[in-house]
Amino acid sequence: MEKIFLISAMIMNIETAEVTPKYQQLIYFYTRPNCENYLQQNYTSLYNGLQLHLDVTNDKSTIQSMSCIGLTDEDLKELDLDIYDEDDDTIST
Repeated sequence: MEKIFLISAMIMNIETAEVTPKYQQLIYFYTRPNCENYLQQNYTSLYNGLQLHLDVTNDKSTIQSMSCIGLTDEDLKELDLDIYDEDDDTIST
């Protein structure tokens, strides 16, 4: 079963201590090494961009970690992630 690799951030809600994943859907990869290399090279920008998003939306959650996660088409459908939408600007490698 083929997987698509996305950058995933684990976000902790400070009020409830609940940890949930948040996926970067605009960038996806066909191999884990490509995803990990991109994440390593762009970690600061990705972290700061997500933190800015949280700040602008008045979300007091904290970023616990960021990593690459492999998801199948079935996983993407279950999570209601539509990375194949042709109307969006996406980057794939």
